[in-house]
Amino acid sequence: MSNRGPVFSLEDFLQEPSRSGEPAGEDFHWTQDPVEDDFEDFAAWGSGGDDSPWDASPAWLDDDARDDFPDWDALERGSVGPDASSPTDADDPALGGPAAGAAPGSTSIDLWRSGPVADPDDLRPPSARRRTSHFRPEIEGLRTVAVALIVVFHVWFGRVSGGVDVFLFISAFLLSASFGRRLRTGSLGNPIRTWLRTFTRLMPPAVIVILAVLIATRFLLPPSAWQPMITQALASATYWQNILLSSEAVDYYAQDISVASPLQHFWSLSLQGQVFLLWPLLFGLVALVSRRPGAKPKAFAFALFGALFAASLAYSVHLTATEQTAAYFSTQARLWEVAAGTLLALLLPRIDRATRAERPGSGSRPGSAVLRGLAGWVGFGLLVSTGIVLDVQGQFPGWIAIWPITAAALIIAAGHSGTRWGFDRILTMRLPRSLASISYAMYLVHWPILVLTLHVLDKPRAGLADGFAIIAVSLLISWALTRLVDSQFRHPRWKAAPTGRSLAVIGLCLALVAGGAFGWRYQLSTEAERTAAIGPTSGVQEKQKAPEPADVRAGDLVPAGHQLDSQWPAQRYRCSGPGAPAAFPGQHCDMRLPADADYDHLVLVAGSSHARQWIPAMESAAEKGNWQIISMHMDACPFADAPNPEDRCAGYRDWVIDQATALKPDLVVINGSAVDLGRNRDVALAGMASGTAELTARGIDVLTIRDNPRFSQNMYTCAEKVLENDGTGADANAQCGVPAASVLSLVDPQVLTASAAPGPGRVVTADLTPEICPSGQCVPVQGNTAVFMDSNHVSKVFATAMQPRMLEVIAESYPDLLVTP
Repeated sequence: MSNRGPVFSLEDFLQEPSRSGEPAGEDFHWTQDPVEDDFEDFAAWGSGGDDSPWDASPAWLDDDARDDFPDWDALERGSVGPDASSPTDADDPALGGPAAGAAPGSTSIDLWRSGPVADPDDLRPPSARRRTSHFRPEIEGLRTVAVALIVVFHVWFGRVSGGVDVFLFISAFLLSASFGRRLRTGSLGNPIRTWLRTFTRLMPPAVIVILAVLIATRFLLPPSAWQPMITQALASATYWQNILLSSEAVDYYAQDISVASPLQHFWSLSLQGQVFLLWPLLFGLVALVSRRPGAKPKAFAFALFGALFAASLAYSVHLTATEQTAAYFSTQARLWEVAAGTLLALLLPRIDRATRAERPGSGSRPGSAVLRGLAGWVGFGLLVSTGIVLDVQGQFPGWIAIWPITAAALIIAAGHSGTRWGFDRILTMRLPRSLASISYAMYLVHWPILVLTLHVLDKPRAGLADGFAIIAVSLLISWALTRLVDSQFRHPRWKAAPTGRSLAVIGLCLALVAGGAFGWRYQLSTEAERTAAIGPTSGVQEKQKAPEPADVRAGDLVPAGHQLDSQWPAQRYRCSGPGAPAAFPGQHCDMRLPADADYDHLVLVAGSSHARQWIPAMESAAEKGNWQIISMHMDACPFADAPNPEDRCAGYRDWVIDQATALKPDLVVINGSAVDLGRNRDVALAGMASGTAELTARGIDVLTIRDNPRFSQNMYTCAEKVLENDGTGADANAQCGVPAASVLSLVDPQVLTASAAPGPGRVVTADLTPEICPSGQCVPVQGNTAVFMDSNHVSKVFATAMQPRMLEVIAESYPDLLVTP
């Protein structure tokens, strides 16, 4: 078979739809092969066949082909010979009965039988094999429409189109059809062998893109992007990128695409890879049930995937309403879309029989032709309008994702309309089917090319001209990647390759990414040790006076951009053993000293990460007074009442009070206010004053620290960008600095918290704004130190430089804490 890539010409736009069930030439044997028997080629990106998995009758075999092999019906049922009987529901394994020719009580399904399985397509005589096909050309065209929507919406609109949802749906539809045929022919094959072949095909082009992105990141993106990209490269190569992004709650809909990750789009490929691991096991369960006498595998399969659909959809609706960004990447919240494709594969044969469906080239007009034509156009309209009509950013992937799934289902169910105006006529033209052959590569390359180009051009969105240029370059690279790499691993010789060869390919792919990623990380850590001797300089000791930054240039800023992931303060010991607080769901606890260490004073830090960030500033006081510091912080949960009982922070404030009462600390440190970015001021949250009063009533002293400013931009990357463009620290402060009065209230709202404390414990408030925003100006650089690590947290380096100021606060208000008994 030929491995030639697709050839395009003007006539492709005008060509009539294919009148044959076969692919348009040998170019497409690796795109959607009618005699495919390995499910790895049933991925939506690669395509596959779609015979009716639960229908024992020959699939769309025309009369001439039947004449070439009169006993094809018997062969399809698994019984060959002149005495073979015609199929009935009772003896059709696809409909719940035992296989033809099987002994009573036995089964024809050899679960996970290893070795090649005789496929009816392979046993058919050459003429029948040539004329008969389960190929669905409209799915090839649908794949092109989906990837085109993804690319166009990414490049020019910065919105989600619903195209990825369609790919997940198509993938499950074709995958389930493949497994249905395997069940009917007597074996699911060896799952390990199938998994190896799947990832042997998918990983090489993906790894090439990942390595190219790592190289481009080193030379085109700022240092702040390096460490996250290394982590995402490893996650993308091992198919857990979506889990990583979900846990980090990355904002996929960032206003400025140029600051997004070039590997962020691998989330959907990771999810699909997880499905490839899970689905064989689920169909294996169906096969096990089928071994029981009288079992009805189709009914069980429908119940199994129906239950998965309902459970996942319910979870998706819930998670989308509570944590939409995390839900977008969640496997559990997306499985219902995959299950929907399987359910369609189960139902479509019955629908086709009821509506008298036909394949292109059959010579017969399908039933309900007008309805099919209309269904195709309605599906297309729904699909194209998804990203325009729907609030995808705020609603996906909850129930609203049913919209694009319904669109894809209508187009697939409509199939061949037999009309001159049906949408399937457009989908089956050569050009869309040709573009479908490079859809996997196109999805791989378009997003990193877009992100890197926008960063180099310093633009938040692509214009008309550069957008077309990005698409053109993406098409060219996709064609080359498909021809030189992807098509090689779809070749039939790889389907028969030994397991060892597949293991070698997968191992090499993983080794290349791991070697590049860990090697680069080691180099960065070595550089960090070398630059640590420089040390930070800051003017925080000179109150009310704005320090003049040194002549800071790119590479001088501390911390360096690739060190930002180390700027989250984390204490050495986990909370465990006597003296540690009880657990609370979602709360992270660590300690300065081991639980069994001797210490003279106990200090608890509670509230959100804005309280935790000041732990490095307490280090000198902790050394002087021999403190044990227990951080009971909970991300995004201040020491206040949760607005909603269903909120993850509900009950956190009361839990802190209970633990403080039990542990009897010398001091509790909290963030005493919170900045409302929408109103550009900081406020004392509901429940904060009453919670503080409860602590002081129990004789516990409290130190509240005013919240630091929050900004609409990332202050570190803003300064970094100026420095990377040959600016100085002074230039960064001029371009990125913000007046404190525009982001904070004129009066510290903590005074209300302090006045509400009844004693005998005391409340002391600390306002560090003069040090963070000297002379009323919040700047990103002081000396050679980066004040902020992002849009709303001070860097660990800056907090450490605040030790003299924090020691001063403790000495003035709680001098006993600096004295050891």
